[in-house]
Amino acid sequence: TSEAKELLFTRGSLVTFAKAYELQAIDMVCLDYKNMEILKRECVEGKNMGYTGKQAIHPDQIQPILQGFRPSEKEEKFAR
Repeated sequence: TSEAKELLFTRGSLVTFAKAYELQAIDMVCLDYKNMEILKRECVEGKNMGYTGKQAIHPDQIQPILQGFRPSEKEEKFAR
């Protein structure tokens, strides 16, 4: 489905296992590669779940993904 709610358990489990083994979790690909609004929403959801990145299948997806996973000023300040 477009919201991928049926995958929430699996996506959450993957993040949990990756973090437990000190690995980076990369979120699933956005198949609607022409719809940047869906991609941006998925990036926000993925980052909030704990993913560190997202798969891309089209060059136009790279910049929105980088923007979506870029640390906020608050996160940068906390990291320092």
